[in-house]
Amino acid sequence: MPLVRFLAKELAPTHRRFIEAGRSAVKATLTTAAAAILQILGPFGPLFAFRIGQPGISLGLFEGGLIIVVAAAMQAAIVPITGKLLDYPGLIMAFLFAVFATTAYLLSNTRLFLILALVAVGTITTVHSGIFEPGQICWGSTYTFDGILAATVVMVAVDIWIWPSPAEARLLESVAADMERSRIRFRMVCRHYLEPSAAPLPAPQLASRLAHIWRC
Repeated sequence: MPLVRFLAKELAPTHRRFIEAGRSAVKATLTTAAAAILQILGPFGPLFAFRIGQPGISLGLFEGGLIIVVAAAMQAAIVPITGKLLDYPGLIMAFLFAVFATTAYLLSNTRLFLILALVAVGTITTVHSGIFEPGQICWGSTYTFDGILAATVVMVAVDIWIWPSPAEARLLESVAADMERSRIRFRMVCRHYLEPSAAPLPAPQLASRLAHIWRC
């Protein structure tokens, strides 16, 4: 049967699949332990670690710091906004629509996925707390940020020191960047050929970061 062959092919065990599954499980398990030790209410931290810490996604110190800063700014801004809109359900729906529409539009940029997913999930969590438990909105926002903080620290520690990701993902990212630069260069050459009066072509860049490393 085609379906059986498809599932057998897609679920066939591979070394990389075992490695990445193990890394994801370690991130979620350590985040759960950290949330329990720190008494962070709610499952947001472990869920965030499991969802964001998927195969192919690795966090460095810069990405981790950026997530924490954005999470702090988001929670600091959304709590007073939600508090002011609680008496106006129509405005809450309009606010959520604006947030989700902007997030969905910007998700086409994969480099912004983590930050935008963080904004969307944090918005849902805090607004839900404000609507159904208005007296707990500040604590709910605090627990949301604590969960993000714990998950981010665990993911950065695993990705950098405990169990770094194999170099395959970085290799694919480098190849994709090289192909994108080649596509842009080819388009500029075609435009210059069709319009000789256009601006002169810029000097060609090094073909690949891997080639640069190899030459070094």
